[in-house]
Amino acid sequence: ESESRLSAFLDNSSALVSLKDPFGRYQFANRAFTELIGVGDAGVADSDDFDHWPDAAPMLRARDQRVLVSRQPLQFEEVIDLPDGPHTFLSVKFPLLDEDGVPVAVGSISTDITEVKQAVDTVAARERVLSTVIGASPDVITILEDDGTIRTTSVAFERIFGYPTRAVVNKKLYEIVHPDDAEATRSLLDDLRHGSRSRVTMRFRSQTADGMWVTIESHAQVISRSDGSAEDQTDSDSDGVVMVSRDITDQIALEHALRKALEQAEQA
Repeated sequence: ESESRLSAFLDNSSALVSLKDPFGRYQFANRAFTELIGVGDAGVADSDDFDHWPDAAPMLRARDQRVLVSRQPLQFEEVIDLPDGPHTFLSVKFPLLDEDGVPVAVGSISTDITEVKQAVDTVAARERVLSTVIGASPDVITILEDDGTIRTTSVAFERIFGYPTRAVVNKKLYEIVHPDDAEATRSLLDDLRHGSRSRVTMRFRSQTADGMWVTIESHAQVISRSDGSAEDQTDSDSDGVVMVSRDITDQIALEHALRKALEQAEQA
């Protein structure tokens, strides 16, 4: 009865489960394995990897030998060409030892992780593109924790402030702004944190490496795990805040000069 239960368990597993003798001949394969290669149980017995996937067979055989020699379980990523294209399997191979500790077989449990690998590769590609865009942006792009702690900021920060980004990482945003602007900055970040608003625009002054105070305009928005609506936002739904900032010191000076020139023209 226990053997029939084990057989039923193995045959209902989506993983490929197999057993080979020390010479690489299959002694057992579960249903998922036999269905993948398109043969019945009888077609697997005493066959080897060269019969089923000849291109991958040398690699598979070498790894089986490593398990036999080490007498330890080992984990591998194995790429095998199937009719619909290459598939990546995460395989755990382990030796079966006799009473004297001599390996008499190699067991293998393989899970198809092709879709997972593709998803990881897609995310990695998107992250590379995003990193390039952020690095090329003239605006400072900053990621904050919910409490206003600076998680990371782009290299544009260094161009504006004159000191490395690592100098502000793990500091609170309102700790690096002008003391007169700190409370207003903290209040707006609290609005984002508690969900009363999903995006805000802030203006504050911050000091450069040479001691000058510059005026920064920042557009900050919650990074939402849900639909991003302010009404449904809670602390647990948020993955921080993204903030896009630029130095508007020259813009303010120009606006002031234009207003002054206009006033002088009206008085003339």
